[in-house]
Amino acid sequence: MEQNLGSIHTIFLQNVDTLFETKKGKQIIKEYISILKGNKNLLKEYSVFNYIETQVYFEITKEQITETISYLNDVDKKKLKEGHLKLIKLLEDNKIIKTEAIENEKLYEDIDKLIFIKKSLKSINEKVNLVNSIVENVKNNKLIITEEKKFNGIEVNDQTIKYLVKKFNEKYDGVFDDEQKALFESASSMDENVQSTTFEKTRVECLKLTNDFLKEAIDNDTKEKVLSVKEKLLEDKFSKDTYIEDMINYIKLKETLED
Repeated sequence: MEQNLGSIHTIFLQNVDTLFETKKGKQIIKEYISILKGNKNLLKEYSVFNYIETQVYFEITKEQITETISYLNDVDKKKLKEGHLKLIKLLEDNKIIKTEAIENEKLYEDIDKLIFIKKSLKSINEKVNLVNSIVENVKNNKLIITEEKKFNGIEVNDQTIKYLVKKFNEKYDGVFDDEQKALFESASSMDENVQSTTFEKTRVECLKLTNDFLKEAIDNDTKEKVLSVKEKLLEDKFSKDTYIEDMINYIKLKETLED
């Protein structure tokens, strides 16, 4: 099976409809999401793949590609590979295979190579070639822009926006809940204002749930722990560097308090 995250995820999505038809299939979906959510390095890599793939509908430059890849400079590449292998094992163990051609396979392969290429003088030419290939791939697949409109500072048209929304909903409807979609969308946007807004909204929701929980009849030890959580929530500030990790923790906290 393909080793890069873009192709792995595409194969998973090709089989989602079938998986939803059985109890075992639904469990596989939960396990897949759990692996993705539980590895912050993997989730961060996912946002990079998703961001670059989305740019096939806009303009993109070599500088954007380089900057986007640098978003992963601090991730543990070994843990990324471990995450890939866990996803692959889950799909292979359950005989989940590619059912049709992967539309952006070459793009995914080039992104993966660029992420994992070792930094050295000898690799400079290869890195430049990969960046050029990614930009060329994006340009060859971009939609034709006719009516110009601003969308996150990018000139696009109504057709493009509608197409993006349609494709995203087709991919993730029933796979991720609204909160997970918001996390992935905000992470992949690479827009600090979007991330900050999503962070603050989720923090406030967690605070409300914490306050509601404290009104219930709970023992002193539990109350002390929840008060400690509340104190941390009150002190939390948005940080782009820890955004993914913070949001995953918030979502897990909400799941715990809502149970």
